[in-house]
Amino acid sequence: MANPSTEGGTGAGTEVARRFFHVAGSATPRTVLTLEANHIYTLLSMQVTNHSGSATNVMDIYIDPEGTTEKAFLAKQITLAPATTFVLNDRVVMVGSDDSLIVDSNSSCELKIYGSYIDQTFS
Repeated sequence: MANPSTEGGTGAGTEVARRFFHVAGSATPRTVLTLEANHIYTLLSMQVTNHSGSATNVMDIYIDPEGTTEKAFLAKQITLAPATTFVLNDRVVMVGSDDSLIVDSNSSCELKIYGSYIDQTFS
């Protein structure tokens, strides 16, 4: 298992498959995964579905990286027509010193966000 400790960790830890699910219904950024210290996260996939019957949505998916006000965009200005789904299948590694994984929408249509990831901890 990966052990990024800079203080000579023991190599002990855990590796668990996890998931998240959120319903976003407003035009505000939605934190879908809050990252914790001493963890490594590997995003396996994420699906975002526009459940609106008539409204088109434009969204961004990004990480708030450690120590900066910049955004690390995984997807930018993705247009979701009504009743369509966007799938992010790229593997992305995030560390606990990063802040969070965020989906930001430009409208109040209902987005359903589902993702799977591996959560590794170390000691």
